Amino acid sequence: MAQMTLSNPAELTEDQLASQANAIPQVNGEASYTLGVSIINLRGKVQLSGFNTGAVGRYDFIGLYKSNFPSDPNSEIVAYQYVSNGLPHETNEAYGPGWVAAYVAFDYRLGRYVYQAKTGRTT
Repeated sequence: MAQMTLSNPAELTEDQLASQANAIPQVNGEASYTLGVSIINLRGKVQLSGFNTGAVGRYDFIGLYKSNFPSDPNSEIVAYQYVSNGLPHETNEAYGPGWVAAYVAFDYRLGRYVYQAKTGRTT
């Protein structure tokens, strides 16, 4: 079970980031959206699924973790899928007890990844 860390968008060069044309404009006001994440047993493998009814960020991903959620959502990742690449996503990990998953997004104001939604632990 290899663990990985994704690139931190705050450390990328300007040409590696989304162009201003692709950026979501900042507005004053309120909006509502719903997002979620789930772990599914698909033929004995872990399948990650999730959704977001609002704007999907370029670096939003569903991450799979073993046992617990680390304080940094961009650490101890066993498997992941960027939301923009499509869901659900079948991993190579065997389904069983102790898996947790989260919808994770990069918060540009904080300069780090943050949890947006979490699953319970598989049993």
